[in-house]
Formats: sequence, C-alpha cells, structure tokens
Amino acid sequence: MLKRKKIYVGELRERLTIKSAVIVKSDKSGANITQFKIFKNCWAKVVDTGGSEEIEGKVVYNDEVSFIIRYDEIIIKNNINEKIIIYEDKEYDVVSYKRIGFKEYISLKAIYRG
Repeated sequence: MLKRKKIYVGELRERLTIKSAVIVKSDKSGANITQFKIFKNCWAKVVDTGGSEEIEGKVVYNDEVSFIIRYDEIIIKNNINEKIIIYEDKEYDVVSYKRIGFKEYISLKAIYRG
C-alpha cells in the first residue's frame, strides 16, 4: 500500500485566483458572450506535473500544473471545466480535480492557456 504524503496548511504559499465562466448578453447584438468573473481567491501549493513539446511542422507547448487548495464544496458542485486559474499573471484551464483526504484538500489539474 502506498503511503500518501501529508500536506500541511503551511505549504499553501502561492496566491491564485479562480475565475468562473459567466454567459452574458451583448447590449448591441444580443449575442451570448462568455466572461470570466472572480469566483475565489485562495492560497495553493503549486506542483509542476509535466509538459510536452511536439515538432511536426508545428510547435505545441503543453504545460500541466496541479494546484492544491483547501477543500471547498462549492468548487466541486459547480462545473469544474468552466473555470480558469490566474497564477503569476498566467491563465490556466482547469481540466479535472481530485479530492485529497476526507474534505481536506482538492488538487486542480490545469493546462496553460498561452
């Protein structure tokens, strides 16, 4: 059986902003526009989980990061794929989450948008 490394609150040293997608109507055309509104500011532990680069006539850079934050039921209940994370002035799309412990932490897996 693998032993999980305990995460301590003091390891959550990085400040980030989680934004949620909100659909609003344009005043002029009436078309739906997606905007991101601040959902939550929180502290996190940032873990670099990997990246890739392919060269086949084009270069693709994929930077994956996991953000470990304190457990929050509201984040899990809402659609996680409609959220972005702002960390060090970079935007990351949240692609999945994983619970850590029993209502202790959440690991948000994200990919760099740039």
